[in-house]
Amino acid sequence: MDNKTAHEKYVDEANLNQQKFTPFFIGLTFSILALSVENPISSGASTFSLTLELLGWIALLFSGLVGLRYFEWRQVLFANLAKWESRKNWTARIKDDQSLGHETIFIQDTKTDEPIDEVISDYEDAVSKSKAAVDGLEKSQTNYATIQRRTFYVGIISLVLARGWERWLLILGTFQ
Repeated sequence: MDNKTAHEKYVDEANLNQQKFTPFFIGLTFSILALSVENPISSGASTFSLTLELLGWIALLFSGLVGLRYFEWRQVLFANLAKWESRKNWTARIKDDQSLGHETIFIQDTKTDEPIDEVISDYEDAVSKSKAAVDGLEKSQTNYATIQRRTFYVGIISLVLARGWERWLLILGTFQ
C-alpha cells in the first residue's frame, strides 16, 4: 500500500515529468538546429537575414550544450541531496540516542566508542556542508535552465525572423 501524501505524489509526478522533458527539450533543440543548418536560407539573401540565421544557429547550439550540462549536473544534485538527507537522518538518530541517556556511541569504521557530543557535532558539521553543496548546485541548475530556455527562444526567434522578416514587413505594411 502506498503511504505517500498527495503532496509527495505531486512532487514525484513533477520530478518524473521533468526527467522526461529535459532530454526531449535537448533533442528538440539539436533537431531544430540540424534542420536549419541543412536547409539554410539562400546565400543571395540580405546580410541581415544571414546574420540572423547565424545568430539563431549559435543560440541553438549554445542552448543545447547548456542543456546537456544541466542534464549532466542534475545527477550530481540528486546524489548530494541523498547524502544530505542521509546525514540529517543519522544526526537525528544519534540525538535520539543522546536523549535516551547514551553518552557514547560505537563507530563502526574505527571500531571504537566515541563521545556522543563529538559525534553529533561532527555530523551537524557534515549536514551543514552538505546543505551548502546542495544549495549551490540548485542555484547553478536554476541558472542553467534559465540560460537554456532564453537562448532557445533567441535561436527560434532569430531563425523565424531570418527566414521571414521581409514577408512580415510586407504584411505589416498592408495594414498601414
